[in-house]
Amino acid sequence: TLCQPPSYGLYRRTGDIIAPDPYPVGHAQPLAHVSRCMVSLNKSLQGDRPLWGVPQAFGGYSSWDVPTPEESRNMTYQFLVHGARGLIYYTYWDGSFDMRDHPELWESLRRQVAEVQKLAPVLLSPEEDVVREQGPDGIVQTRWQPHEGRFYLIAVNAGEGDLGAVTLDIPLDRPGILRGVFDEIEAPVADGRVQLDMPAMAVRVLRLEPAQQ
Repeated sequence: TLCQPPSYGLYRRTGDIIAPDPYPVGHAQPLAHVSRCMVSLNKSLQGDRPLWGVPQAFGGYSSWDVPTPEESRNMTYQFLVHGARGLIYYTYWDGSFDMRDHPELWESLRRQVAEVQKLAPVLLSPEEDVVREQGPDGIVQTRWQPHEGRFYLIAVNAGEGDLGAVTLDIPLDRPGILRGVFDEIEAPVADGRVQLDMPAMAVRVLRLEPAQQ
């Protein structure tokens, strides 16, 4: 586990699996710190080690705050967009933080794990993905993933501001409709673009369906 981004290059060969643990909530870092660390580590690893993620699941001591369910899910999908092949939620049970005192966060983690399990074949697909930073200041993190003849888009607003409707580029010039995997959202695709509503900390997980459906 690497916690100091400047040292990523020094320690990238020291383990069989490399996992950063950026803990931004309440620690003077934006949520997008997760993506920034993953981008930096991907550059350092150069594909020679599996990359996992350690999302923050604790708070209430020092300067850290307990993540809200929205913040927790957002961090999880930032890791997944940038290629995490595994997740370890770090709770730091030390007497001052006890997950049993935070049932909403616990239930959110249970739902997230179920989502990741459902998406696992897609997330672990050997087919080449396309990861981009889009939207204002590149705050929307996107991953386009082909898998067994289907196409999936994960889009994460890594910021805490409502972006409204954001036009995203996708690497497929084919008409269709992107439909939510875990919600009722749908958006038409045309000319390699799709427009999605991206409120603060929004996570969109969508699958491309033919336009006639």
